[in-house]
Amino acid sequence: MPSKPEPTKALPSQPGILGELQILAKMVWDPQPVPHTNPQSTRESWLLLTLLAAMLTWVHYTARMNGPMVLEWVARSLGCSSGSASILSMSGEDWRLLDLLWWASVTIIGYLGLPLIWLLVSGLSIPENMGWRVGKTKNHLSIYAGFALIMVLVLSWTIRQTEFLNRYPFYRIPEGVSLWPRFYLWEAFYLVQFIALESLFRGFLLYRLSRTVGSLAVPIAMVPYCMIHWGKPTPEAFAAILAGLGLGLMSLRTGSIWPGAILHMAVALTMDLASLYQQGRLF
Repeated sequence: MPSKPEPTKALPSQPGILGELQILAKMVWDPQPVPHTNPQSTRESWLLLTLLAAMLTWVHYTARMNGPMVLEWVARSLGCSSGSASILSMSGEDWRLLDLLWWASVTIIGYLGLPLIWLLVSGLSIPENMGWRVGKTKNHLSIYAGFALIMVLVLSWTIRQTEFLNRYPFYRIPEGVSLWPRFYLWEAFYLVQFIALESLFRGFLLYRLSRTVGSLAVPIAMVPYCMIHWGKPTPEAFAAILAGLGLGLMSLRTGSIWPGAILHMAVALTMDLASLYQQGRLF
């Protein structure tokens, strides 16, 4: 495998929001040559994209299996009769929660598993290649503040749509059933899933591809990211295109996924809480 990428070595800084926007535009319209392109990095990109397709396919179908039944079968196969009996005796609400936690767990394992195995085999730095560093984020907080403002404006319109209310939150607890502790446990898994998602699409995949294709890695990583939003409310699916491009460019610029991950989690949590509020379930 080639040596570790250098995502933070982008274009030189310029003062102010306008200067930063000019740099981002230059990354799109006038990208710099890719100095590390060679047959080895090209082969790496072929292998990476093929494994990515296999992993996303596995996640798609495995996460949609009946999680409690799979876990019951595993417990029974391992001779753990008490575990099998506990699953089969679950209430309807606990069964539904376990099924959702299965979906979140499979997603987290898939999204983090491929990058971590790749980096461990390659002997590369996990924090650097996953974007798990602070990087240069403090120099670009104004841009992320602008992203947050845009998301607030989009959310203020989206949460009033019927399609949104019918979709969120994913874990819909019936009237008369307390949100505690089931809903909060679900939210914890749900938010960790976003860290895994950002680590894959705005960290590992983006940084590895940028060695071969430069800033073109941003729209390449955006395509599968957009596709996993199919089936969600239409405005959210289209917004994923803009989020994939904007947050991808900033991750490539700063070498960190954390501002984007925090924004992503904040939006997801706001959508769930806003839906509960409009249903009269929050207070």
